[in-house]
Amino acid sequence: MTSRLGASRLALIGGGNMGAALIGGLLAGGWCEPHELAVVEVSPDRRAVLAELYPGVVVAAEVPPCAAALIAVKPGDVGVAVAAAVAAGATRVLSIAAGVSIAQLEAAAGPGVAVVRAMPNTPAL
Repeated sequence: MTSRLGASRLALIGGGNMGAALIGGLLAGGWCEPHELAVVEVSPDRRAVLAELYPGVVVAAEVPPCAAALIAVKPGDVGVAVAAAVAAGATRVLSIAAGVSIAQLEAAAGPGVAVVRAMPNTPAL
């Protein structure tokens, strides 16, 4: 698995289907270099798969220092994920979690954090 010092440009929290698709799209679209991305995944097996799929991307069990975060976890895990991202330095948070309101995201993020909610659908994969 990959690790590096310093902050990632973007931490993608949740390495499931949507998270992996977004990583692939960001890299293929030239939005960033692999070392500028981090993906946070709790499953060790999934982390191993992600590290193999995306060489150079930081793959971690906990949120590393980051400038921004994209939240792609189950709705029940969003509050903890947002709080962890903000604690790691994120000042911008984008959530793609279904059923989580902007008010809930803002409450988890606290003051001074820009929060956006988006709802991609399966064709976005």
